[in-house]
Amino acid sequence: MVVCAFNQGLNVIAQRFAPSAKAGVYRLFTEFVETGGAPDDDDEADISHTSDPRQFDAFREMFPAFSDTCLSDQLLQTIASSFRSAGSGLGHLSLHKHIIDRVRKITVRDQQDGASSFSIDEETKLLLDLAQWQFYLRQIESNPVQPASKQQEMALSALLWELQAGFDKSWKRLQLFIFSRAKLIFCTASKAGRASPRKFNPSFLLVEEASQITELVTLIPMGFHLASLRKIILSGDIAQLPPTVVSEFENEYASSEKVSLFERLIKSGLPEICLTAQYRMSPGICDFVSNQFYDKILQTDPSCKDRRQTLILGKFIANRYKCKAADSYFFSMPPSTVLRRIRTYSLVNPDYVSFIVAFVDSMTVSIGKLSKKEILVLSYYDEERQALAELLRKLGLHGVRVASVDSAQGSESSIAILSTTRPGGETGLGFLTDLRRACVALSRARHCLVVVGNERMAYKGSKVYISSGNSMWQALIKYHQQNQTLVQVPKNSELAREKLGIYDGHPDYERLRREVVSP
Repeated sequence: MVVCAFNQGLNVIAQRFAPSAKAGVYRLFTEFVETGGAPDDDDEADISHTSDPRQFDAFREMFPAFSDTCLSDQLLQTIASSFRSAGSGLGHLSLHKHIIDRVRKITVRDQQDGASSFSIDEETKLLLDLAQWQFYLRQIESNPVQPASKQQEMALSALLWELQAGFDKSWKRLQLFIFSRAKLIFCTASKAGRASPRKFNPSFLLVEEASQITELVTLIPMGFHLASLRKIILSGDIAQLPPTVVSEFENEYASSEKVSLFERLIKSGLPEICLTAQYRMSPGICDFVSNQFYDKILQTDPSCKDRRQTLILGKFIANRYKCKAADSYFFSMPPSTVLRRIRTYSLVNPDYVSFIVAFVDSMTVSIGKLSKKEILVLSYYDEERQALAELLRKLGLHGVRVASVDSAQGSESSIAILSTTRPGGETGLGFLTDLRRACVALSRARHCLVVVGNERMAYKGSKVYISSGNSMWQALIKYHQQNQTLVQVPKNSELAREKLGIYDGHPDYERLRREVVSP
């Protein structure tokens, strides 16, 4: 079993595994109640049979035309269409895809045999049972009955309840059966305690992003599968963000919840294995991250060097801005105005928003084979994240991912564009000085990293702020100066003003005049 803190990181892991995936491998999603709640105790006693809805007197009375309907291709196609419409990001590993494939095999086998009945195994029997419940629910939905009396109205209501309950129980039985025979399951740590995955008996448990999961949530997959486990592996990175704590100022346990089981075990002296090879970032991106956050121990695998996509992106930026072709850039914009939505702490920089969206637009036009899905735009502030997403949408740049830095942990992208929002100076850098957050922001890109900021953002007057966070930003700027990849770009907020109505002087916004620490 492989568990992760969030779906985003889990998708990255599952995608890498998918090409070699065999039968019995599932990525659990939440669509269609795929990891639904626990069934009743008596559900597990007999997983091969449930009542036939045609046994209900109310059904026979209201729907006589369907009372003799037999199990058929129509029934199977009903359930298959339901799963197709539910959809999922990694469909080839989902339970939905497995069931659709089973339906296809049953249909083909039936056609080859040339008979309406055939020998079926236990899983097929459960699937047919589920299809039957779904079929009759669909019939009632598509053939609404107007009750002739209060008694008939109550009977119809009871019938609908029975049908839905029968469908739910049948679906849970099918999940229990499939997961009890699975070989590998990918799910979030919290989902591992749901009823259906509990029937899976893994010998090995890998907890990915363990440094970002609270102790209690980490214990969920361990506790529910302890009887079958032979080995537990916790994998994480305490240089990146800790567990997210909700209502931090009202939670008396917030300080302890911020420390993951992974970090606590390391600090208690438990031997750790440090992985030094990295397979994501191009060398120019990795070098700074390794030097600044990992004591220079990270080594870039040869497969990350001189990749075609890195060369293409570097050539585009070099030609456009008359600079050196590379894989990591700092775009320095003159001091600009930062706006804060009134009565909030969240910020937006109209100049940065306008520049980033224009840059993405020109990049997708100039590089024909660059998919918009390969671009990740990051911002520290939610107000700016929303502005970036909306402006990209209005310019027709659908598919470009926009995320907050905090939510991006565990994800990666071909090109990452980071807005620092704050140009520094008297207003300071706020929580940009958090080194763990900076580590996440600067390590998401595979082929090309672009940071948009101001080359004097770490300064106040003629002096650098005295803090590790400010020193990090100053080191980043110096790193790009030395590599001749610090690019001067003009400021222009017209796009944000014209398309979004965000500008200095707007009644919903005020200038940032003092340092704000909260997001």
